[in-house]
Parts: sequence; structure tokens; C-alpha cells
Amino acid sequence: MDQQAKREVIRRRVPQVEYALDYAVRGWRVFPVHSVKGGKCTCGKANCGNVGKHPQWHKEDLAHGLTEATADKAQIKRWWARWPDANIGIATGPESGLLILDVDKGTGGGESLERLENEHGDLPPTIVAETGGGGLHFFFKHPGHKVKSRAGKFAPGLDVKADGGYVVAAPSMHASGQQYRWEKGNSPFTRDLARCPGWLLKLMMEGGDKVAGTKALNHPDDPIPHGRRNEYLTGVAGTMQRCGMTQPAIVAALKAEYENKCEHEPPLSDDEIEGIAKGIGRYPAGFAEATERPLAICRCAADIESRPVSWLWRGRIPCGKLTLLIGHPGKGKSLVTLDMAARISNGTDWPDARPCKRGHVIILSGEDEAEDTLVPRLTAAGADLRQITILEGVQYRDQKTKELRIGLPELDKHMPAICDIVEQKQARLLVIDPVSSFIGEVDDHRNAELRGLLAGMAKMASGFGCAVVCVSHLRKSGGLAVHQAIGSLAYTAAARAVWSLLSDPEDEGRRLLLPVKMNLARDTTGLAFRLAFMPADPVDGSNEGCPVLQWEPDPITMKADDILNPAIAKGRPPHERDEAAEWLSCALADGPRGFNDLVAAARADGISEATLKNARVKARVKSFKNGYQGPWVWGLKK
Repeated sequence: MDQQAKREVIRRRVPQVEYALDYAVRGWRVFPVHSVKGGKCTCGKANCGNVGKHPQWHKEDLAHGLTEATADKAQIKRWWARWPDANIGIATGPESGLLILDVDKGTGGGESLERLENEHGDLPPTIVAETGGGGLHFFFKHPGHKVKSRAGKFAPGLDVKADGGYVVAAPSMHASGQQYRWEKGNSPFTRDLARCPGWLLKLMMEGGDKVAGTKALNHPDDPIPHGRRNEYLTGVAGTMQRCGMTQPAIVAALKAEYENKCEHEPPLSDDEIEGIAKGIGRYPAGFAEATERPLAICRCAADIESRPVSWLWRGRIPCGKLTLLIGHPGKGKSLVTLDMAARISNGTDWPDARPCKRGHVIILSGEDEAEDTLVPRLTAAGADLRQITILEGVQYRDQKTKELRIGLPELDKHMPAICDIVEQKQARLLVIDPVSSFIGEVDDHRNAELRGLLAGMAKMASGFGCAVVCVSHLRKSGGLAVHQAIGSLAYTAAARAVWSLLSDPEDEGRRLLLPVKMNLARDTTGLAFRLAFMPADPVDGSNEGCPVLQWEPDPITMKADDILNPAIAKGRPPHERDEAAEWLSCALADGPRGFNDLVAAARADGISEATLKNARVKARVKSFKNGYQGPWVWGLKK
């Protein structure tokens, strides 16, 4: 007997609960499902149309249906102590982090998948389960935004198990008498989840009639097949329940739907239809999912495979991270980002002669119009405009009026929409210029608020491997370069690379792109360029006066502080109190702030309350109460 066969024998001896607990450790939410004995479902119904696939609570009256799926070990042990042979259900969706492509080979799913892969490319290596009935489950990372579960909506035999869905997992028993198994070499014990390819995610979300050569599994006039009747009737019952219909009315409507829309072999009994209505009746209209005790998700460091940093521009702009570009208005920050976009769009080498991989770029611009500024400047820079997307707005539903509106993207509210376009385009670079135009209702002078927003952006960048370059203005007041981005210090704390664009103090026409902070590389040098202006096109007169960058080939060894803080550059580091005074000047540059808020922000940057108070006089700070009994506020003296 080979080693694989021995492992399979050992696994068959492992109790179901051990598998359920193992899945829970991965953050997957599980629940007990009726099993199969003697070819029949353990629910006891003679004509069960969903053998071995429906949750245990359909009979045992567990209160909240699928929302009770959990990763809590104590609850899982209680369930399987009561039903030791129960099949294992895994809830899909953002809570478990799972998005699953269900391939039903009996209804043409294999042919549909082969056709799609021929058109778009093979699926990436990921966790794969064999269902026991000849089908396959391809497990992918959930993208984090809403993805509806769908049955056969975009190709015959292909289902989507996502938000509100679930699958039955190994080693559960299938109605065929075979066990669910993990595909050899693609089990969760040997492989990590892959990210769902952009083309597949797009098809999953768009639904029917989107795939050439395919149609939805069911024509509107076709009967609902017996394997989908319960799912269809449950959806109908949920819609009626949300509209306020009573349970007797729902039962009557379901029976009519069953007679008119569903296959009758094998038949559904009245008790089963009434059971569907009863199950939906447990949910109040607009119910909220039950909250669970938070579960820590950990990995042993020995199990983590290290990997090198991936670079958009080696040594300067990392992939999957935030980069900050700061500078005074009118110095060319936007032109630098457009020059980068043009190079990525056609694969032109970087200014330091390092190779640039071709890819797609997405631009959010809050200050320049696309028609008269962005596109002409990109064209002048030699960009392949087909590889550049300008994100001008998002459509959303107003929470108060419920009306559809169109507005500027806001990072605190519309991150899922931004993730969608990054995923669909498989973008290599996302430019946000300036970042302050897109932060929505977040106060970018409050560290806690801004850190949460930037953490979400960093997670998005990491998840898609996309470099995010945020543009910001420099403060008018002086100080350390790392403190000079307008807004909270959280900007420079979250960014893995910070660059400052400054005028050469000895040559006003020369611009210097100088490093301020670089966490992922060392000995990073700066670069210099001058602005040149395009002559008019001899054919149509376009592009006249469009600025382009003329980069110098030699590296610049100075740092941003060499210009902004020459005293520091000469080896005279500031006293601790002087640093705190400078910090205060930056923190209060845009107006007074509450004392407690200042103390918390200072501590986050390594400055104690005592040092902050000692620096108050040097920074010319005044303190006053906001109202008779209000909190103390600090502000700069005029």
C-alpha cells in the first residue's frame, strides 16, 4: 500500500468532528448537515429531494439557520457530540473568506469550464474538492465585497457559492454512496487558497447571457429541476417574507409555484413545502446575522513561506504597498505619476534604465480634467491609452432617500467598487491624486480614523498585488520631511515608501525626486528632471504646450531633509523637545485640536505627554477651553 493510500485509510478513521475543527482553525465557519445511510437521508423523509445536503436544523429546529455556522470550537464539539456522523457544511462568503465555483459535471459543468478556460486561461492552482457525485468544488479567496450565490446563471452546470451559501465538505457522505474527498495535491492540508481570476469573478457577478456560446441553465419556461427546487422555493419564500406576507399566504404561494414551475419527480410533499415556509418564518424582516465571539486567526511562522518584495519600480515603488508622493503645488507631482502611468502602459524602461513590466493603470484625479489635461499629457508622454482607466465616479444608493446617485469615489465608502475595477483590470498601479480629495468623511487630521482607512487601502493593495501611489501636498511650515505631508502623520506611517518632489535650491527649473522614507530597500538614490513643452501636432494642432519630463541619467545622492532641514543634514540632530515642537507645529498647522486627541496622536509617534508640554512654549502654542466646561484645546498663536 503506497503512502497516499495509507493516509486515506488513516483519514477515514478520523471522526467527523476532527475535520470540522480543522476547518474552523482556518477561519471557515462550519455546521452539521444530515448524512446518508443506506442511500437515504438521515432526516427521515421518504422522498427527500436534497439527500445528504441540507442542514441538521431543518429537523432539529436550531434557531437561526445558516447564520449559526461558526468557527467556535466548543459549539462544534457540542454539535458533533449530538450528531457524530453528521456531514460537514462550510458556509461561504466574507465571514469564512471563501468563494467557491461548483462544477456539476452531470449538467455540463465540465464542458462549460473547459470552454471558459480555453477562452480566458486556466484556473490558478487552488484547493479543490471532489464531491462524490462526479462534481468539483474550486475554492478561492473571497474578494471582500458582495458576491451573490448563483445557480447556473452564467454557464450550464456552473454554480457560485458565495454570500449566504454553503457547500458540503470532506469526508461527508454523498447521496451516491461515495465520500466527498480533497483532490490529491490540492487539499487544504497541502495548498493555500488562490485569488479568484478577474475574468471568472466578473462572470460570477454579472450572471446570465454574458458568456459567448452559453445560456442560463434554465430558460424562463423550463421547469426547475428537482436538485434546485428547495433552493428556488426558499428564495421565493424569503422574498415574500420580506414583503410582510403571513406564513399561510407564503405556504399557499409556494404550493402554486411548485405546481407551475417545478419538476414533480420525485414529488415534494406538502409537509416539505410547509417546512420551507416555516424555516423562513424564523427570520424577522431585515434580520441581522447573529454576532459571534471574535476568533483569532493565526499561522505558525514555520508554516509561512517567505517571499521577496515585488517591485513596480525596483528600489523605489513596491507592488502591493502604499507609496506617498509629497510636494508643493505646481512642482510636477501629477506629471510624475502620469509619466509612470505612460511607462507601465507600454513597458518603457524607468528613468534609471531599470526594466518596467507592461500592465494596466487606474487613475483617480481630483484636480485635473480627463479631456483637456490627463489624456493630452498621457498622449504626450507616449502612453498606450488602452492600458489606462480614469475612474471618474461611482454609482451608489443614497442611504436616506434610497435613490441611485453618482458621485466622486470616496475611500471610506466605495472601497469595494475600487477593488472591483482593480480586480477586473488586474491593475499594476493605482494613482490617487490628491489622496485628500477621496477620503470621504474621514478626518485626516485624526490618526485613529485615518489609520483605519489606510489599513483598508493597504489590504486592498496587498490582496491584488497592485502598487498604490497617493499624492499629497507639503505643509507650508518647515520641519522634518517625514512630517510634511498635509494631514495626519498616519499617511507617512502607513506608506512603505515616501518621496518628496522639490525644486533644486540652486536651479529653480530643475526638479528633484528625493527619498524621505523607504522601509523595503536601502541606499535609495534620488532622481532629477526638467520640464519640456510639446510643440503643436502638425496635423491637428493638438498637444501644444503639453509638459513632459526630461529625466537626467545620473542619480542624486541627497535626501529631502538636505533641502528642507539643512541643520539636520549638517549633523546637528534636534533635541527631543525641538522634535516635539516641530511635531506640534505640524499637528496644529490646520487649526486647533483637543488636548487629549493630541496626546494620543503624539504617543502613537513616540512622544510622551511630558515632552509635549515642555515643547509648548517653543512651538508657540496657546491653550483654552472649548466652552465653559468643555475640554481643553491647543492651537498655534497668531
